[in-house]
Amino acid sequence: MQLQCTIVLSFLATAINAALTCVEGAPLPENHQERSYFSRQPNGIYVASFSEGYANFVAPSLASKEGVLEIANQGVLRLSVCVLHPTEGLMCYWVNSGDICETNASVDTNWNVKVSYPIISGTSCKKPVNVNKSGPV
Repeated sequence: MQLQCTIVLSFLATAINAALTCVEGAPLPENHQERSYFSRQPNGIYVASFSEGYANFVAPSLASKEGVLEIANQGVLRLSVCVLHPTEGLMCYWVNSGDICETNASVDTNWNVKVSYPIISGTSCKKPVNVNKSGPV
């Protein structure tokens, strides 16, 4: 019974994580940012590349700000990726490591893409263990 519960819980955890690969509402910290401008390719796709991935934007016409935004995170850490919405301002999305997400969006391609990297401190997360203590640790 325990093995079945473990498998079900593992499956649910995987499904929940997969559903949250491109979530709007990510914060934009003031530091640890990278900026990249969109560049229109001959095929009409706007591309902004950054060190850990890219953002693509495809609109039905040159004048349109509405289209499909695709963000790829090819790094090992979760990223906050922000684009400028023409009327609502900065829109930031969480993108998990190794994921590609797509969303319908309004994007101002004349503005840059901001990418925020998590702050990683040099402190250890391990709890000290008292080897002289008996019983459960």
